Amino acid sequence: MEPLPKDKEPPTKKPKIEDDISKTIDSHIKNIKRCKSLKAVLGDDFEKPVPLIQVYVGHVRNPKDLSKTILILNEKVPLKGLHHLKRVRKREVLLCPTHYLNGMSSIQEYLEINVPELKDIFEYFKDLSVPMYAPKVKRQYNQLLWSCNFHPNKYYEKLVSDNFFSNEEMKLHTKFMTVAFEVQRWHLKVTDHSAEILLKTNATVIVDPSTDSVVAASFFNDDHPVQHSAMLAIDNVAKTQQGGAWGTCSQTIDCALSGVDSELLIYL
Repeated sequence: MEPLPKDKEPPTKKPKIEDDISKTIDSHIKNIKRCKSLKAVLGDDFEKPVPLIQVYVGHVRNPKDLSKTILILNEKVPLKGLHHLKRVRKREVLLCPTHYLNGMSSIQEYLEINVPELKDIFEYFKDLSVPMYAPKVKRQYNQLLWSCNFHPNKYYEKLVSDNFFSNEEMKLHTKFMTVAFEVQRWHLKVTDHSAEILLKTNATVIVDPSTDSVVAASFFNDDHPVQHSAMLAIDNVAKTQQGGAWGTCSQTIDCALSGVDSELLIYL
């Protein structure tokens, strides 16, 4: 049998983009269901070490002078913005941030000019890095080099741990994240999509925690500058209360369900 001419050979079958997208979404859903815990998305003030500031510390010659020294310093050199720091550690006294010197040659000169009654109290000085702000969680506190007034917040400590949610709560989060991916899958099915759209598409699901139920779902509108999925989801919540900037509650659908597209509702 003679081979067909190249121009008459049947075209090579290419996998459908829709199939590839669906497999990718399935993979994400499997990963979610395998996850044993969730990590809270927190600000840098929880995650990163507390920023430091340089200060001068003086070692008191005679421990009996500590009380008098603290009283005088609190009156004449208050630690503005650093009230979370303890002023004394054993025989070491926190004097002031290094920038207080403002061109003076030494901390000794600063004391002689501003607090002359303490000019002979200290045996030696050193500069240290201390926390600029009060730590929020214990792991930040444990990294610090100077004592702080710190009282652990039980909620914060649980928030930064790996066991913030109970097993039942994890099941609910898994279910709602699965719904979000199914919203994305449905949106890609009913729209004209290309392979690259998978990289930028996004969906949002809003849940009422008092009933553990979905009240709104949305997907981004690529043709509108501000209609990304989060904004549309918020607008859809408003529709459940006869509001919404991008449309009103349909007369043919229960208003309590109007936060979810009617066709999407059928799909889900």
